[in-house]
Amino acid sequence: MKLFIVVVLIVITSFLLRILKLLMGRISESNPVGKKIQLAEPLIVLVVWIILTFWIVYYLFYDKPYYNFIVFALIGLVFLLVSWFFVRDFVAGVAFRIQNNYSVGDIVQFGSVSGRIDNLFLTHVSIFTNEGKLVKIPYTRLSNEIVSQKSSSGSFGKNQVLLKLPKKKNADELKDTLMNLLLNSPWRVATRKPVVKLKSEWSDSYEFEIQLETRNEKHLDYVVSYLKNRFGLIKK
Repeated sequence: MKLFIVVVLIVITSFLLRILKLLMGRISESNPVGKKIQLAEPLIVLVVWIILTFWIVYYLFYDKPYYNFIVFALIGLVFLLVSWFFVRDFVAGVAFRIQNNYSVGDIVQFGSVSGRIDNLFLTHVSIFTNEGKLVKIPYTRLSNEIVSQKSSSGSFGKNQVLLKLPKKKNADELKDTLMNLLLNSPWRVATRKPVVKLKSEWSDSYEFEIQLETRNEKHLDYVVSYLKNRFGLIKK
């Protein structure tokens, strides 16, 4: 009878956790807060199963002389599993860095993700993608991905962009606006300060010369497209 109750309880718990997962998925689709809550779903499931396991052991063996031994064994097993959950990425990271000589700023492709390495952490690597997004990839995932296209951390080069702007503001104000936009751009080389110069002036417009360094040609195109959408005509 006890075993039957345990089986029924396990089935009910699995069903309720499946419903919880579906509900959290629905909430995350329409609510930004729900997306953050959904990230905790694996932890919630783990805690529920641990609690249920200890209750089942108590329910089945609490009057047995070896009950304490089973409890201590379970505690040790849970500790090992939780430790491995957090340590595995660290161990995989050590192996990854030994096998691959990567540095911050290298241009890489990890599976379907390509871009520049932003940082190498103990448990994951962060990559600034060609689309301008910061992606964090656990080292354990990289063990199953194709790692390729490593290149030097050097920049793509200093590029010149000519931007023609209407005289809605004076030249100094427009120059400051351009400089602030470029300094906050994620696609430029952070260690290379951009240069903005007033090249020509007409009765109704200015022409500014912009010099900046990017990691690759795609990043330059992103900067050019952004300025074009923000201000107007671009000539490269």
